[in-house]
Amino acid sequence: MEKVRIETRLPDTPDEGTIGVLADLRRTAAALRSDTHALRQMIIRDPLYAQLPPEVHHRDGIRPDDPDWLQRLGDDAIDLLESMLTEERTR
Repeated sequence: MEKVRIETRLPDTPDEGTIGVLADLRRTAAALRSDTHALRQMIIRDPLYAQLPPEVHHRDGIRPDDPDWLQRLGDDAIDLLESMLTEERTR
């Protein structure tokens, strides 16, 4: 009788090339970076955005009309997701 161990893990992404979770994440990020209007619309149409108090809509807060802010938001989100996925793969 063989011993069977069942576990769930992210699919392998060989050399993080063109397949797998990280590659899909990077493609989605590239698409959003190239279309800041679509990214802005995604943010302002989110129900949570409408619930934010007015004080967060200021120079140091949430600014979906600012392309630089959108770029930083996207870059930070992708960096965070990549590190979370990479960390999970090593467990």
